[in-house]
Amino acid sequence: MSNATLDPEAIVRQYLLFLEDPSRLIDEAEVRRLEGEASGATDPIERLKALAALARARSVDGSAYEQAFVRVARGWASDNAIPASTFAELGVPEATLRTAGLLTSAKSSAARSRRSTGGRGRSVSAKEIQAHIATLTHGSFTLADIASSVGGSPMTIRKAVDGLVQSGTLRRLGPTPKWAGPGRAPILFTLGK
Repeated sequence: MSNATLDPEAIVRQYLLFLEDPSRLIDEAEVRRLEGEASGATDPIERLKALAALARARSVDGSAYEQAFVRVARGWASDNAIPASTFAELGVPEATLRTAGLLTSAKSSAARSRRSTGGRGRSVSAKEIQAHIATLTHGSFTLADIASSVGGSPMTIRKAVDGLVQSGTLRRLGPTPKWAGPGRAPILFTLGK
């Protein structure tokens, strides 16, 4: 499978089809062509190569579909206002959603879903952002999670978070593991020392 030329929606569609029924992704015309090559090969090496190509064409590499999905899912979901919970309903594993950056914690995902249908939020102060962070009870989060759940400009969010890190209320964990999105991996933060 080569999905380098596919648009993000096609990549998401292929992964969902793989989860639903992997056999739907087998190119039957290619299988028939390779069966003909294998049966018509007279040289043992050519027949060996044709049979190997036929075996590859008959199998579906789920990891390739998953890796492509992880690469594009966050941007595509954002552009189409699709919350992580909807992907989960279609069988996308939680670990895949996390790796794709669609799910960072239960609380931030729920807030992101609520805000996905809204327009621009009101202006939010650093104190309001800090008060919101203080209500988080578990898990880690990124600055983008805070922006999704409470709003605020990037500079205001950074100021609020930096103040909480300096006071010892927050701890900086480092870059998001296995980040597959564009650019640098976002920094994770958690409550406590």
